[in-house]
Amino acid sequence: MEKPQFRERYLNENAWLPLGLEIDHIRQAIKAVYDRYHQVNEFHIEEFGTRFYDEFRAMNAVGDYVGHQFNNALIEQMETLEHNPHDDRRPDIIHSGFRAAAENRDKSIVDGIEQKAAHYRSFFTSHNESPTNILFLQYRVNAQGEIPEDEEPFEFTQILVADGGKYNWEFEDRGQGSNTTWRAADDLKDALRSNPLYQNPESICQNEHVERYRRIQASFDPVFAESNPEYVSEEPEMAI
Repeated sequence: MEKPQFRERYLNENAWLPLGLEIDHIRQAIKAVYDRYHQVNEFHIEEFGTRFYDEFRAMNAVGDYVGHQFNNALIEQMETLEHNPHDDRRPDIIHSGFRAAAENRDKSIVDGIEQKAAHYRSFFTSHNESPTNILFLQYRVNAQGEIPEDEEPFEFTQILVADGGKYNWEFEDRGQGSNTTWRAADDLKDALRSNPLYQNPESICQNEHVERYRRIQASFDPVFAESNPEYVSEEPEMAI
């Protein structure tokens, strides 16, 4: 099976990043996840005759795995970043200067990066409001249930980041027994979509801001700009 391929044209060199991260850290993290995913996939095919995804048959399992691997790849490149010392505590990545605060379970949030992952064409919900930097990974699993020789089994379609503390969250009552009760409000969604770190133009949200999102895409994606010259602008409007 083909190894997932990083596409330089999808990388936005002008994107805003928090905590001293640089766009090359994102480039290397994507490549690291693709390498690991390919290795795991090849192992499963050789040992069990089925792909990694088909062993779990659940998108959240894939999202949890690639999200954690992406976090690992960022932390390995930055001495000032580390995993939250508590599993399933917010944020997922903390600045090393805030480790003592993160170790205090009574403190709800510290400076860092909360990472969310969701399947293609979907956005994230959250168990809690997260007023810190939000890193959103959108991915696509291709050719489900098949093991084609010439198709990439997995790809990141969109990677976005914004400061979740500057924008709004909405409480969504999903009924008794549900703990998924928070979602990004429209202004936070717009801030994220206005600051793509890596983006396949097919994943651009088709909402009332789509023209602006396309102008942003044209500012860093030469293939998209050449095919869509009407979106080429010297200074595309940003929401960050």
